Amino acid sequence: NYNIAPSISPNGGKIAILSNKDGPMSIYLISADNGKIIKKIVTGERNSEYEELHILKPGITWSPDGNHIAFSAKSGNSDVLYIINASTYKREKIELPNIEGVFRPSWSPKGDKIAFIGNNGKSSDIYIYDRLTKEISAVTNDWYSEDHVSWFPDGDKLIFISDRGDNLNGRDGYFDNQLDIYSLSLGTQNIIRLTDTPYNESYPVISSDNETIAYISDQSGINNIYLTDNNFLKSYPITN
Repeated sequence: NYNIAPSISPNGGKIAILSNKDGPMSIYLISADNGKIIKKIVTGERNSEYEELHILKPGITWSPDGNHIAFSAKSGNSDVLYIINASTYKREKIELPNIEGVFRPSWSPKGDKIAFIGNNGKSSDIYIYDRLTKEISAVTNDWYSEDHVSWFPDGDKLIFISDRGDNLNGRDGYFDNQLDIYSLSLGTQNIIRLTDTPYNESYPVISSDNETIAYISDQSGINNIYLTDNNFLKSYPITN
């Protein structure tokens, strides 16, 4: 079987995962204790509602209270964001006008927002869906490609990767040759470059105590997992 994109629930009891255990790629809830299937909550590739579950850019995210999961899928002519109750399996479908591709959703620790990578046919930017106001806003809007977005524990800042180099807030069209890690404050829209290396970094996530950042780097020639403090003063690999 092809099992990808595991996402553990906040209480550690369940894991949401993409798998083709029964043929089509689907989303399952499984027990974190014994790996047994609790429920298949979405069956993909069988109807236009879940035409494609984006196995090349997967992302399943839990609400901080553990009551819901969110993911994106191709539905009809474009992508949509789905929110499913993890107990009743009731579904909420969120259509996103003018956004063709929706990837890697990430739920805010505050529970009120979901960040995701959106592609409008020209560029990939970070968007936020506000669950309270039902509004969608673009956090970045430029020529550069953003990806792998997640949240700082306070829910006020994002961490992500980009090829923008030192061009933090402009649109001059200059592209760097590698992917680096950046942070973005939602209040000020200020972008800070966290890494400046000749290597590619990806998938940055920060620990709940705000002290440690884990990420992937190809510094050794292949991808390995690294840990660093939140100021990137000392980084070291934990896989080889």
